[in-house]
Amino acid sequence: MATQGTYLTYDGNRKQNRDDLLDFITMLSPTENPIFDRLEKRKATNVYHEYLSHEIPRSTGGNGAVEGADYTFEELRTPDRHVNYVEEIVVPYKVSITQSLADRVGGKELPFRRMEAMKKWKMAFEFELIHASGHSGACNTARYMKGIITSLSKSTNASGQSVTERAFNNYIQGVWDDVSDGTYLAYMDMRIKRDISSNFITSVVKNLEASDVKKMTTKIDIYQSDVAKDVLLFGHRDLNNTNRMIIVQEKVLAVAMYENPRDMDVPAIGSYTAGVIRGSGTLETLFPKGGINVENLAPTS
Repeated sequence: MATQGTYLTYDGNRKQNRDDLLDFITMLSPTENPIFDRLEKRKATNVYHEYLSHEIPRSTGGNGAVEGADYTFEELRTPDRHVNYVEEIVVPYKVSITQSLADRVGGKELPFRRMEAMKKWKMAFEFELIHASGHSGACNTARYMKGIITSLSKSTNASGQSVTERAFNNYIQGVWDDVSDGTYLAYMDMRIKRDISSNFITSVVKNLEASDVKKMTTKIDIYQSDVAKDVLLFGHRDLNNTNRMIIVQEKVLAVAMYENPRDMDVPAIGSYTAGVIRGSGTLETLFPKGGINVENLAPTS
């Protein structure tokens, strides 16, 4: 009988079952998800998710009114309609009945694997928020959302140049030119973040503890630029070794959940207990000009 993917009492799993060991397990895997954790959560009501954004252009000339003159009405701008696909993510798990009954170090196997699946679901969604290229799900294929890289309308090729402070400020201004002031988020290859920490040492002003910044799970570097007051710097694990940096104004992005992640039982056809963490959602890029994707940087760290 096939047992692929099932956690059993043998084949190396005995080391998890109780011996004279401390009843404690530390999860060492990197599970940070700074994008999903920070972004505003909204509601999607269809797998083809539509949402609006509205741009108010600044004046480019004089606006004085002649005394006593009739009013001149300008044509109002129509809001922009954006669409994205809702992506379904599932993480199944199963444990043999024998192993689920074993007196295991750290507690029972089934709830441990359920918690592991929840963490994997969140990490998978985080990866798609960045890298998914968008697919409608036609022809019996999976739907994929359009992630941040695909959704932003601004992109630049650094052509193998390292990131200097002047270049970094130029990237920020490329976003600032088209959006309101506020906090900016910069997600990047960790090697690039190390370059910034080394080269801009007088400008990276401080670390903030997680409790001081809403929804953050780690310490954060803040860079105060000439253009934007606060730029939060994140070395992102899903951008590691990509030579890439993404800068967005904080309110440009949001997550729209179609089905909140939940734990569902899976009917067993063998001597195991199975479940699945499933949920679906998509990315809202409320203003595609409100961010920039910088490719082909050359980290020196």
